[in-house]
Amino acid sequence: TPLLTFTGDSLELNLNVHRGGSLRIGLLDERGKPVPGRSVESCLPITGDHPSMKVQWQSGHDVSTRAGKPTQLRVELKDASLFAFRFSSSQ
Repeated sequence: TPLLTFTGDSLELNLNVHRGGSLRIGLLDERGKPVPGRSVESCLPITGDHPSMKVQWQSGHDVSTRAGKPTQLRVELKDASLFAFRFSSSQ
């Protein structure tokens, strides 16, 4: 994605993953470098059809360390469609 600035502590997706497919997503800093603990490689693969699925990485879902900072999303799709994403607050 282009650089974006967000508020919130979690990333939610509206997506549909077909049988045998998956979706993984990661955060990149303003230089295009993966954010430690929030890379595509550390994202738990998502499968199924979800109108609002909170993204989980190996160490949790919290993305608040990037809130207010220019951030890019890197999305890897395999037999999947991503319709929308949003950042939200758990509280």
